[in-house]
Amino acid sequence: MAGLFMIGNTADPNSYHWIVPMIAATMMGLGFFTIFQSVISYQIDTFPQYAASAVAANTFMRSMLASIFPPIVPKMYSALGIKNASHLTGYVALALLPIPWIFFYFGARIRAKGRWTARSEIDVSPQPTAPGDDVPVIVQDIDPDQSHQTDSGAQQRIVDNSVASPLVVEPFLNPQLASIRVSQDHGLIDTTPSPRSSHEAVPTVVETRLERFPLVESPEQQQAGSTPQITRFEITGIEAIFPVIQDSPASSEWTDQQTDTSWCGFLAVAQEPEPSSVAPPGLFEAAKFPQDMIYYHHLCDPSLSGLLSVLGVRDVLGVGGLDKGFFHAALALSALHMSQSSSVSKAVADCSALHALDHFVEALGYMRSAHLNNDIATIDAPGRGQNTIAWLATLLLLANFELNRGQIKLWYVHSHAAVTYLSHNVAQVGELPVGKSIIRSFSRIEAYLEIFDRSYTACHSLATSNVSAMLGTSLRTSTDPFDRLLYILPRVGEFEEECRTSPQLDSHWRIQARNLIDELKAWRRSLPDRDVPSADEVDADPWKLSDDSSTLIIRPLTLSRAANPAKAATSFMHYLVSLVRLEMKYSPGIRRKLPENGRKLILVVCRLAAGVSSSVCAASNAYGHGMVPALMNAYYSSDDQAAKAWIKDWISGFPRDREGIWNVRHAHRLLHAIATPPEASAQASQPKLGELRSKGMHRDLVPESEQGPVPASDDPVRFTQKATTAHMVKVRWTAENGWENAEMVPYGKISLEPTASVLHYATETFEGMKVYRGYDNKLRLFRPQLNCARMLRSNARVALPSFSPQGLLDVIASYVATECPRWLPEPGTNLYLRPAMIGSGEALGISVPAEALFFLFAALFPQASKAPHPGVKLLASSSDIIRAWPGGFGDAKVGASYGPAMAAHGRAREKGCGQTLWLFGPENSLDTGVILPGVTRQSVLEIARERLAKDTAPQWSELEPLEVVERPLTMDEIAEADSDGRLVECFVSGTAMFITPVSCIRYDDTDVSFPMTVTSTGTKTPLCQYSTKIKSWLEDIIYGRVKHKWGHIIEE
Repeated sequence: MAGLFMIGNTADPNSYHWIVPMIAATMMGLGFFTIFQSVISYQIDTFPQYAASAVAANTFMRSMLASIFPPIVPKMYSALGIKNASHLTGYVALALLPIPWIFFYFGARIRAKGRWTARSEIDVSPQPTAPGDDVPVIVQDIDPDQSHQTDSGAQQRIVDNSVASPLVVEPFLNPQLASIRVSQDHGLIDTTPSPRSSHEAVPTVVETRLERFPLVESPEQQQAGSTPQITRFEITGIEAIFPVIQDSPASSEWTDQQTDTSWCGFLAVAQEPEPSSVAPPGLFEAAKFPQDMIYYHHLCDPSLSGLLSVLGVRDVLGVGGLDKGFFHAALALSALHMSQSSSVSKAVADCSALHALDHFVEALGYMRSAHLNNDIATIDAPGRGQNTIAWLATLLLLANFELNRGQIKLWYVHSHAAVTYLSHNVAQVGELPVGKSIIRSFSRIEAYLEIFDRSYTACHSLATSNVSAMLGTSLRTSTDPFDRLLYILPRVGEFEEECRTSPQLDSHWRIQARNLIDELKAWRRSLPDRDVPSADEVDADPWKLSDDSSTLIIRPLTLSRAANPAKAATSFMHYLVSLVRLEMKYSPGIRRKLPENGRKLILVVCRLAAGVSSSVCAASNAYGHGMVPALMNAYYSSDDQAAKAWIKDWISGFPRDREGIWNVRHAHRLLHAIATPPEASAQASQPKLGELRSKGMHRDLVPESEQGPVPASDDPVRFTQKATTAHMVKVRWTAENGWENAEMVPYGKISLEPTASVLHYATETFEGMKVYRGYDNKLRLFRPQLNCARMLRSNARVALPSFSPQGLLDVIASYVATECPRWLPEPGTNLYLRPAMIGSGEALGISVPAEALFFLFAALFPQASKAPHPGVKLLASSSDIIRAWPGGFGDAKVGASYGPAMAAHGRAREKGCGQTLWLFGPENSLDTGVILPGVTRQSVLEIARERLAKDTAPQWSELEPLEVVERPLTMDEIAEADSDGRLVECFVSGTAMFITPVSCIRYDDTDVSFPMTVTSTGTKTPLCQYSTKIKSWLEDIIYGRVKHKWGHIIEE
């Protein structure tokens, strides 16, 4: 600020004070750089109680300069004049210039003095813990003169005992007090139990609770009256644990920091080291902060929470030659992990985050310089043995650091570099035992990349082709069940993607699905019993009442006997969801169909998620494939609204923004988008327009005396399919105003302009429904919600306006409540309803219709005869005629689907057949998802599954149980079954035909005939035991003989 002001006030071309702006520029370039470096290097780490981050310090310095110079400098120039003021400002600039360099050359002494000053200002008096504090703290008073006794041979040294108190941090699984020591073998942390009598004084303790594993307690820990033990270990400064090696080039620098045992404002106890304990050289060179000891412990903690344990490469610390680049990366990852813990205060988290960034930058710089200087084996000059392992392990840690930050692309960059390097150094890596762990770690990353996005797969650019197989084999032969499952999961996702994009190859996909299912079941059989929920637990009711008995909640299912309950639950969830995904039926135009046990499996998935604390789940899956994708797939596959709501709540309450490779917040927004219908989101972004509704309907009714008579059930006029009732409904829509009020008017003609969209571009949809007069004299519609929803989907295919399905249902109900008292008086009869919508806008050209017209009328169709039906004959379509194609609009009830089929229908009539049996493709498949998802068809399948299954059939009928199967079926299979005598019966279903038996299918020059029977009256009819029973069940519902949710009653 000062330099800029000086330049601005000495810009007079007549002035000879050219040296002043030069000095200002120099001060700005050098001074601010060095000041900023000094602030970060000294002020932050020395006085953490005053500044929590570099941002705060930088903001403070900037604000101070900005507030001082603007008010002072103008007054100085005004009072002294430009010349004198410029002289004075230049001298001040020259005087300030050396100050940052003083920090550089005398910083160590300043820091040492500053730390002792700061230490004397710390209040070590007991502080109570308030509920809800960021860090649960337990402080116990002691007599400073009393000391804690350890094993013989171990001595304690308290730094400034009058003011210092030992920092005791809770470990993860060790139930005893332990002092951190150093192993002679590899410089690893060793915990030596220290017994304590009940009469000994306890030192002042500050416990910082970090995340632990497992949160799911074992049965022994859950016994009544048991009290969990508080586990402690002492954290000391690095220099107190690792003796300074006198001939080390870093010893003099480190000596200045030896007395510092503080961690973010807390003081730690220093212990005399064992004479034989020597720090790993790489760790000694990488250590920069007193807190690095804590980060190192968290890294190599042998419990489930240790980072190396989570990453599966604990044995990498046993490799010699781990340089400071590795330990910089290791400390960076550990510090970052601790900074994200919900169990530490914000100040500690900020401090750890800064240390993580510092170590990460150092690791990157060291790796780059080592690569350029050939200090470590590079791709072009492969190293051997330990150096190669060190290089790969460092890249592994750097990759996971980026993953923990949510930088997926950078995670991919590091992983790709490591796998490519590995492809050149397979022999060197395979020579060492730890090489298998390194290879398996990158095999996991490769699988994660393929699951996340196959375009990221590193195998696509590997230098040697055998590395890809090696990575897969590493997972397939792993002793860890999760690794073996990870070998299968990418192929499940690939199968699902290809199956949905090419449903015409369904037979091929079914074979692949069966092979993958067999692999999954083999994986399941390989699991130990403790990692699998028992049959009784799985069969238990998935729901239970909350404590206040007000709501139903998921009953948790806990794998408490498992060594790692969170990991075991995650694996089994993915196993169950994969089974559902593989057995799911995907066909264009047909709803995803769950397997028979799909709903049960999805509820078990939810119960397993409920049995694990979300914080444990977040920590154990921080570097991999966690529970979120399993629950997302369960949500996408499920049709249980209660289960879907529970999944949304679980994901919304997840404690972190990420779970491994998945962004949890993005997943939650995606679930919200899936749950919100497209028409709702579109309407939300548009101005409020009129809605389709029955409220405000205008009625212009024909007097009953002027209406024609109601035809008898056997009146020939009904067979013409031209007779209608007296009234119809019309509702106009415009792009400007939306839906206008509905009108019920006399049945009549509709006026259209010759340029109307429907006349040229077939922008028309319709539905077929029936309204029934029950034997209880009530009016009923049969599952009308399905028809309304289907019409909405059809409208979207031909760019007709959206509407509320419930609003459409209200219009239909209002119409039939008015029309049916006269036109449908007899119980056991019905009227055919035709809701339709057309694009009525008058404009030529391919464009979305600006106007549309909805209309509804009722037709008088023949009533069903009680006599046995002789059966309908079907003509199978030839292979050169295809009605619809996957991805087209065969699943939409639009006029454009029916016009092109009329010629084939005419040929069927010429050959004595009543309908065309539309086939698809060269294999003449019957079902590939290009047919309309019929309401009657869906109802037949659902009621057959409910009442003809093996365990329910005896209570509904005397017929043999059936297994309902939907699969591709070809005419060749039907012809073969006919020749083998295996055909039992066949029928067709629909709103108009309801359920009608089939007597014959004419296929090419062959007639496939179905078994026939002769009634007592001598009528020849197809054998139709099952279809007759299903028809009677549905008639009982539509005519009110039984109460059922499918019967929608209309109040007249």
